[in-house]
Amino acid sequence: RIFKLQPPEWVTRMTLEGRCGWIGSGDGHGTLMHVPYAVGYRLWCREVWGLGVSDHGNCPRYRATMDYRCGDKIRSHHEGPFTWRSPIHMPRWASRLTLIVTNVRVQRLHDISEADAIAEGCHVYARSATIDCDTPDPRQEYRRLWNSLHGPDAWDANPWVAVLTFETHHQNIDQMEPTND
Repeated sequence: RIFKLQPPEWVTRMTLEGRCGWIGSGDGHGTLMHVPYAVGYRLWCREVWGLGVSDHGNCPRYRATMDYRCGDKIRSHHEGPFTWRSPIHMPRWASRLTLIVTNVRVQRLHDISEADAIAEGCHVYARSATIDCDTPDPRQEYRRLWNSLHGPDAWDANPWVAVLTFETHHQNIDQMEPTND
């Protein structure tokens, strides 16, 4: 997640203290930045969905897998016409994926590691039968993705970002067992 308000250019480091990030210059001065996520937070995912009618009543259907959920069961076949709806209009009760935040850190965009770029879905493929120095860096693919989402020169700005790591649970957020966090 990119910070909407970027700190001044003199900022050289940022660490987290609780739910907020502390931006410091190394000389004791700094600015408090808000990071709205913390370890243990639960997030429900929105996706392209539709509402279909089945023997079980109205059931949400999901375009990504063409599955639908009725009651506590996920089914893989659907019938009948219905209209796909934007994820922005998906109600919480229709969600089928919950993310539990396991780590939050703050860094500059260019500090992304190869492993982080791969975790973001930027896989690269070797141009030969063996992986060698001829294999492209997944960070270059992430750079292309970043520019496609944020504008042609967005990568060059090297903004501060909040990096979230999470576990994915294939369950509605309200049907998960509560934690003692």
